[in-house]
Amino acid sequence: SAPGASRGAAPAVPEDAATARASLAAEARAAYDRAIAAQKAGDWARYGDEIRQLGEILQRMRQ
Repeated sequence: SAPGASRGAAPAVPEDAATARASLAAEARAAYDRAIAAQKAGDWARYGDEIRQLGEILQRMRQ
């Protein structure tokens, strides 16, 4: 194969976009985990803050 050619199918999105999406997914998971921890602790103010943050992250993922 030609030098620099990649093996297998090309990614559906550019690598930098895939990296950004993975980063946002990690942020979303962290916010979710913090929200669940706050819920278990009965810290409803923190729970609300984390859910709002999760919503913002999900909105950025849709862009």
